Amino acid sequence: MTSAGRGPIAIGTRLAVAAAIAVAFLRAAPNAGNLALQSWLARTVMTHGVPLGAASLGWLGALAGTAPAALGGPALAAGSAALVFLTLALVERRARPAGGDSAAVLAGVLAAACMLDALRPGADVAAWCWAALALWLLDVPSRRNGAAFVLGAVVWCNAEPAGLLAPAFAVAVALGATLGAPAPGLRSRWYVAGLACGATLCTPAGFGFPVAAFEALRLGGSTGGILATAPSLTAPHAYHAGLFALLCLAFAVGVRASGLRGALPVVVAFVLALANGAFVPIFGVVAAPAVAASLRTVRFPVLLVPGAAFALIAAIAFVGSVEPSSAGQPYELAARAVRSARPPATLFCANVDWCDGATARGERVVMDGRIAPYGPGARARQRAIESGGPGFTRALAASGATGVLVGRDTALATLFALLPDWRAAAADERATLFERGTP
Repeated sequence: MTSAGRGPIAIGTRLAVAAAIAVAFLRAAPNAGNLALQSWLARTVMTHGVPLGAASLGWLGALAGTAPAALGGPALAAGSAALVFLTLALVERRARPAGGDSAAVLAGVLAAACMLDALRPGADVAAWCWAALALWLLDVPSRRNGAAFVLGAVVWCNAEPAGLLAPAFAVAVALGATLGAPAPGLRSRWYVAGLACGATLCTPAGFGFPVAAFEALRLGGSTGGILATAPSLTAPHAYHAGLFALLCLAFAVGVRASGLRGALPVVVAFVLALANGAFVPIFGVVAAPAVAASLRTVRFPVLLVPGAAFALIAAIAFVGSVEPSSAGQPYELAARAVRSARPPATLFCANVDWCDGATARGERVVMDGRIAPYGPGARARQRAIESGGPGFTRALAASGATGVLVGRDTALATLFALLPDWRAAAADERATLFERGTP
């Protein structure tokens, strides 16, 4: 790809993509539950100090997010869009040395295509930026970059559970450099990887951070039977448009322009994206520079990159035209449960994310979207109630739930409608709120 990447076409392409992303953030409904939890955690930290254990996950990120959240929706949208712009700039920076300027612009477009479903305030855009910064620092081994990476890993782990990815990427890069062609700086790469692993212990969660963060990221079996994490369900547009496009290009041209050192992090990100759709944007951030760099010897029409950008803008407009998934979340019903409940009251949500706002307002819940602070007993009750199976009655009684929020037209909604001591108190187009009453 030899066309100029700093000419008028490239500049116009970047500006058009940036404008589409900014408009998407301004128009999208925010992730109200996540924002409410972040605000609640920030208030808790400022009032009572940083909690210990799994409850502390994300304390620093919650504090950092208080300022834009306090300024209102437009400021939060602008701040989120700015983080995406920084992320894409880092993606382009990583792609440029190996693939040239046009490859860098294409890398930014491909990475943005993996963000289609998450371009809204309250999405974990900070994790995308952290991942891009971490891999940029890992590209060139040096004492300065190594020190910056380890320090950044400590801050990232305190800012959010996704900080667990820092040592994962560092180990992948070091292992790839070891297995690939001989290269300088191998020993320093392993030093950095070891220190990054130690950085995961430098949080209020202590030695429990790796396990708690793994669960909070909804990986492994911690969310089995509780949440759907398949990318085709949780990030349908980005999965089909972004991840699939990158995979096709990766199969066509490979991702080994930088050797196994560049390929192994792509494999790690791909496994994460398959395990949880929330990682599809991070897969784009990791894989796009590697794929674009492998295109450096391929000759394409001059208008290929602007054409890809136009397709991306059309996709952003399409996703924005349909009802955002967070706009249809029954957070108002959860708020109603809080207002109408009499202590002691406990809310059960068939989708644990629906209970985030209730937790932030002081309501007791069976489980909310954080997952990690809840032990095996709470998870077992959540699974048993949600399944409506043989252990349903016992689990419901043990949970102490006085209100339940379930999806409309679901088997669980039908089950509660048939129970003599439960009544439908409110409903919207997404869910029904049942409250315990008298038979």
